[in-house]
Amino acid sequence: MAFSDLLFLFFFLPLTLAAYFLTPKRHRITVLFAASLVWFAFSDTLYLPLLLGAILIYYLAGRLISHWQEKPGQRRVVFWGALGLNLGILLIFKFHLFSDLYLSTPLNAMAVPLGISVYQLQGISYLKDLYQGKVKVQKNFVRLGVGMAFFPTAVCGPITPYGEMQRQLRFTTPDSTRIARGYHLFVRGLVKKLLFADTLINGWEAIQSLGSQQLSALTAWTGAFCFAFGFTYFLSGYADMGRGLARIFGMTLPVNFRQPFAAKSVVEFWRRFNLSLSGWITRYAIPKIGGGKEDRLLYLSACLKMLILWLCMGLWYGNHLLGLLWGLWICFFILLETTFLSSLLAKLPGLVRRIYTLLVLLVGFVILSAPNAVQMANYLGAMFGATGLLADEAGWFCLSHYWPILLLAAFCSGSFWHKFYLWSLRRFPTLSRIGLGVAQTLGLLGCLLYLLSAHTDPCLNLMRF
Repeated sequence: MAFSDLLFLFFFLPLTLAAYFLTPKRHRITVLFAASLVWFAFSDTLYLPLLLGAILIYYLAGRLISHWQEKPGQRRVVFWGALGLNLGILLIFKFHLFSDLYLSTPLNAMAVPLGISVYQLQGISYLKDLYQGKVKVQKNFVRLGVGMAFFPTAVCGPITPYGEMQRQLRFTTPDSTRIARGYHLFVRGLVKKLLFADTLINGWEAIQSLGSQQLSALTAWTGAFCFAFGFTYFLSGYADMGRGLARIFGMTLPVNFRQPFAAKSVVEFWRRFNLSLSGWITRYAIPKIGGGKEDRLLYLSACLKMLILWLCMGLWYGNHLLGLLWGLWICFFILLETTFLSSLLAKLPGLVRRIYTLLVLLVGFVILSAPNAVQMANYLGAMFGATGLLADEAGWFCLSHYWPILLLAAFCSGSFWHKFYLWSLRRFPTLSRIGLGVAQTLGLLGCLLYLLSAHTDPCLNLMRF
């Protein structure tokens, strides 16, 4: 059940909000847990026992780790046993032993249980922090379940460490400011997902259906832009919707995307793209690699940590080896910039730096989106003229059909609108708030009209990574 479904917007969400705010404070955690289970059941009935089993494993492992404080051997066995079991389940469902690298079509993405990556990472953060003595054991199964599988964060996060998530689970009386801010975030995310991501992913799929061996350069570049912006708007849109829903329920979750396409270098892109995931990987997945006091060892240590980070990012977004290749591609340019290009990039005009960054990212997103290595090579070849066609009728048709939404997506991906709103809020506070309300209303109406047009959701497979 996607957040953009009519069933979610007009049935599930209103009932959940009504039950939440009408329930006494001490029982609201139960409402959130029940709502999360219902949401997962509507989305993945077959895999609901898998979610409950994961929560139960982390719950029992946590109780045993806490109970055996004076028995480090038993604690270690329980920690690594629970971790290995859950990671094994994640690998089995998510990566299919990387077999789709050798197939003409990828394995069905619908085989990946919805939200499995997010709730497993949430559970790992709890278990590792508990094992290291950073948090207390959670004796309430329901509270642990909400900390792991809170439905607003199940698709694209933000991934929040267990300790911070538990601090956010404070239940207060409804606050108009908090609810208004949550509504604003949710509508913004809904617009990103429906009006931008769906349209652009449809364009990408239409171009993919033409066959990568017959594409002109114009068609291939149009498709690359469609996927890059569509995928990013999908991720940031879902993250905004999740943060908005959490804000309505009383929680303030961290920002996950900060206009990544406004970056003027690949290093800056890394600092803007899925901040919660890169933060989680840095905190929980990268071992403490000591570099000593020598500059060379410190540098090698930093390079190794960056490599591990982006390999993990590639595994997160790709259920085949090309995900790893995407991670290596981004990591290579980050290390190249930090080692050799930083002074050169600083001297270049901002527009040149943006173009360079965009070219690197577009090639990277094509690598990530390709179903196998052969189609990736063919598509990249078409982008750079290997088919011998610079432009054709299909290319001009695609460009004429998608250039308005691409131009609008590129314009909205920068920081102009945010800066303009902050400036207008200082100069004309009342008028700015009215304008924001009108924009939200128009955006919501546009989304509803789009949903009522009986469209099919092109982003369903993107929800499962």
